[in-house]
Amino acid sequence: MQSLGVDITELKERYERDADYYIGNVTELLKASIMELDGLMKSDSVDNLTIFLSALRIINQIKTGNVQTDTNKFYLTKGQRKIVSEVHDQLVGSLDTGVTVEALAKKYGISPISLNKYFSIMYGDTVHKYLQSYRMDHAAKLLADTDKSIADIALDVGYENQGKFATLFKRIYGMSPLEYRRCKK
Repeated sequence: MQSLGVDITELKERYERDADYYIGNVTELLKASIMELDGLMKSDSVDNLTIFLSALRIINQIKTGNVQTDTNKFYLTKGQRKIVSEVHDQLVGSLDTGVTVEALAKKYGISPISLNKYFSIMYGDTVHKYLQSYRMDHAAKLLADTDKSIADIALDVGYENQGKFATLFKRIYGMSPLEYRRCKK
């Protein structure tokens, strides 16, 4: 299918077989846009115009200086990127399970240090820090958009201990989960 002269099917195919690219430091806005496009490319239910507009938004962000140059360039092989992408998808796909870096590294035959290094290059943080931040972001959305109990939300994002969940949430958001919910409703 073509949209504004661009064959979206071909764009998706090229995206999937991309072999090498530079991964460096970018702004949070550009990082979020790239992650959004990655999710759109993997989805079968997104219309082509949305994918096209997302790609244009990234191009515009690159043109307007959202890439920070760095003399320490990091490259990952296609295999390393595939591992990190699979680890990422596994982490965000099962927030309620306790997965360790050691177990993930063992599964892919690499050291935990290497896994954290590769993950940091692609996602800007270690596996633990990224997962913690992702869980809290997801919890904040659930608090704002649902009527689930705080205990259920804590379980949904992988915290069996509601007290630990609330303490971490307050450290990140500056208020308790209940205060956050009241503020957002």
